[in-house]
Amino acid sequence: MNLDVIEKFNQILNNIRPSERNLIERSLTPFVSNPDAFEIIVRLLEGLNSEQLEVVAYPFDGPPTLVLGGAGSGKTSTLTRRLAFLVLAGISPERIFAVTFTRKAAREMTERTRQLFYYLRDSASEPYRTWLNNISMELENAWITTFHSAGLRILRDDPFGIGANLLLIGKGAHSRIINEEERNLILKNLVKSYENEEVSVEEIGSLISNAKGAFVYPEGFHYIVRTRIEEIAALVYPEYQAELDRRSLLDFDDLIFKVYELFEKHPEILEHYQDRFQTLLIDEYQDINLSQYLIGMMLAKKHRKIMAVGDDDQSIYGWRGAEVTNLTRFMADYPDVRLTKLVRNYRSDATILKAANSIWKDKPEELRKVLICSKADGNRNSEPIRIISAENEDEEARFIATEIIDLLGQSFPLNEIALLVRSHYLLAPIVAVLEEFDIPWVQAGSIKSLARPEVLAIVSIMEVIALTARRISVPGEWHTGDLEAINHALMQAITSPSYNCPSELLEDLLQLPDPSSLLLDDTARAQSSQVFDKRLSYTIDHISSIVKSSMSNSSIWRPTALFDYIFRLANPLENDDTESPSWRALRRMRELAEIASVRRTNQPFESILQFTEETRARAGLLPDEGESTETDSNSKPAVQLMTLHAAKGLEFEVVFLSAMEDGIIPVRRRKDDRKTDDLEFRYGEEKRLFYVGVSRARKRLYITMSRKRKNEYLERESKPSPFIELIPSELTEKKKI
Repeated sequence: MNLDVIEKFNQILNNIRPSERNLIERSLTPFVSNPDAFEIIVRLLEGLNSEQLEVVAYPFDGPPTLVLGGAGSGKTSTLTRRLAFLVLAGISPERIFAVTFTRKAAREMTERTRQLFYYLRDSASEPYRTWLNNISMELENAWITTFHSAGLRILRDDPFGIGANLLLIGKGAHSRIINEEERNLILKNLVKSYENEEVSVEEIGSLISNAKGAFVYPEGFHYIVRTRIEEIAALVYPEYQAELDRRSLLDFDDLIFKVYELFEKHPEILEHYQDRFQTLLIDEYQDINLSQYLIGMMLAKKHRKIMAVGDDDQSIYGWRGAEVTNLTRFMADYPDVRLTKLVRNYRSDATILKAANSIWKDKPEELRKVLICSKADGNRNSEPIRIISAENEDEEARFIATEIIDLLGQSFPLNEIALLVRSHYLLAPIVAVLEEFDIPWVQAGSIKSLARPEVLAIVSIMEVIALTARRISVPGEWHTGDLEAINHALMQAITSPSYNCPSELLEDLLQLPDPSSLLLDDTARAQSSQVFDKRLSYTIDHISSIVKSSMSNSSIWRPTALFDYIFRLANPLENDDTESPSWRALRRMRELAEIASVRRTNQPFESILQFTEETRARAGLLPDEGESTETDSNSKPAVQLMTLHAAKGLEFEVVFLSAMEDGIIPVRRRKDDRKTDDLEFRYGEEKRLFYVGVSRARKRLYITMSRKRKNEYLERESKPSPFIELIPSELTEKKKI
């Protein structure tokens, strides 16, 4: 056996805590007798710290394990190696149930595991070289996925050759999955009898979704209602589920809910999957909801081979059902649980870690993680945290821009500078100054709430106006693509909530080679009115008047001004409920318009078209926009702008936490918002969000705020976020500007 390999193996053993050494040695013993396998396993474990080694090489037959992975502790790399270790130990990839929070994370885990096998293969001899290569291909059959994707796979599976599992719960083998828009269309018909009560279809849908996430059946919802809207949801829920069953449809929540129903009604099916999966690995445990927790427990109940990995300090999705208490619930459900904490941080300098640790100084010891700086030079070159208090948001933005220019002079790359805020609207004054200073920027993340017909109504009319302007201004550049684009936008505008013109009335209009030509041709439009339905003629006349008036009014050729102009003339809203999802979506669109309005372009219509394209992309209305913060790797260097939620899982050399003021973080909600029922829970989640922001920084951290901030056109006094006071003053350098 290679002496160099033996020496490395001994170093690995010496790196393990004495209390765990016998356990890990027992796990590694099967590899020792085979020199080739031994060399592969040593190469796999090289470079891991003691806690990571205990996770990766933990015995397969040990009790359930809970891993608390602190920020920057190499959790993803550790999980990847754990997967590889299980396969090297003889477990087939298809018998490992490994789930994580997003499809992006699942794809990344699969690819990193495959690359790890390639790495091990390149130094292996035959037959292991071929075997490792084949194993990397077999990962396509592994259950490295999300809970919802795994649920769909189980429902469509046919384990006993008698038909899909869906048939056992009264669904068709090819039941179609509906999206949120289709769900809302079904609900819209069911809530018509409650129109006088200003019922929001989206809120009813959310309540039903939450009920399914807590495994509340239609007949049981009325037992837990507290408000009138919940009472209505309890009445609608049985009708909605009956409609899904009648049409053999599944909504997104059914991908978990129906698996639970399947396992409850058919224990033989549950036992099949319990035996099929030799081990379970569940990542991002702090982000799962009750239904996902229970599915995991059901699968693990027979053999108890489960490893849960999470970080309670980064649980920031309670608003969509995630329960941070699942971590403590796991410990209660498995009294013999083995708890491992990954606390060695390889990301941030020492001062930043001390600040992050101070946020949780009063946390119970059992779950508290004190992060340790393991970064080269992280202790020696650590800089103080810069806390800046500005007179107002304009001065705050100007400081940030000036500092970014200084950072560029210190050779910090633009892509490694991030500016994080609590909400999108806070970016507007910052973007204005970045544009003034010619500093490139990019805003990451999608905004699902924008995917509404009211938003599409404004977007489509803006596109019609901007494309008409381009047609007039640069006729030589007009091409087929523009013609298709303007007519597509025109058809969307006509059928949008601004006009509610039935799509069947478009048939005559679509016979024209260029329907958009009617907008500027009064004679042709008058002739067409003799043929068109009156509603269609009125709609075209109205859109034409908006287009013409826009052409002659230079003051509205900015995204914000044009938005306001269209909203006044073609309001797509049905009611004045300013807290409805429609109003909220349009307010968010206007916030984005404010940011886009400061962008400088050669032609006014260019900024409008750029804004509408970005809005469609953020709403998920363009093909394959990816998930949350995926960006184009070939894009030009730019400062990264995003919300704190979108920043989770990312890291940057320099981070600016902007607008860190009380009322913004923790966020101030309306007094009648039912979400404030558990104030302690809400405050805790906001605190975790602040922690996520602090722990994104590798080298330098700025925390900025304004002493005065405009709120609904009035300038109001503001106070620093109480979370800033959690950071010891000796770690900071404070400045007032």
